[in-house]
Amino acid sequence: MFGPPDFAGLAAWPALQRVVAERWPEGDAWHSRRKGAGLLHLRREITRQQREPPVVRDVERQLRRRVPPFELELVLLPVRDEEIRPVGEAKYLVPEAVYDGPGWAAWLRAVVTRLAS
Repeated sequence: MFGPPDFAGLAAWPALQRVVAERWPEGDAWHSRRKGAGLLHLRREITRQQREPPVVRDVERQLRRRVPPFELELVLLPVRDEEIRPVGEAKYLVPEAVYDGPGWAAWLRAVVTRLAS
């Protein structure tokens, strides 16, 4: 592990600068765990995509027509929340637990169906 930076940007707030410097090892350890979890998640996601048909193709089959291009942005977050939150017309904050959970495919299919209409 490398040492913390000097946090010069916090020089105007010395108490905060000290707290940040003291908590640096904890933050660095959290970041390392998250990075490892992210790589593991990516490997699982590739496997999931290989065994599950793409949602858009399923919706096209259900609608019996091609779906016009659309935008959908999903921001995957490492939080304890279990609620998907819309933050725009087609942008959602998605907790990892929801993304990995049993209801994800149905939620995504409903959103893609709405966007395809």
